[in-house]
Amino acid sequence: QLSVMSALGVMMLDASYEYADNPEYVGYTNAFIEGAKLSLDAVKTDSFENFQSGINKMNTSCGDCHPKFRGGE
Repeated sequence: QLSVMSALGVMMLDASYEYADNPEYVGYTNAFIEGAKLSLDAVKTDSFENFQSGINKMNTSCGDCHPKFRGGE
């Protein structure tokens, strides 16, 4: 699931996305991708602390991005 989340994040940076040229949006999306990758790597090394850190990074990026770029939904 984390691999899919990371891939979706990469897809959200495609030029066809409405905000793909907005630096703030790109920052949130990159943080989402980084969080997914951090958690995925943590699963492989059995590091719950890093897993949780990655999940937190993903959640924060979503929580910060959605009110600005999805109308608060």
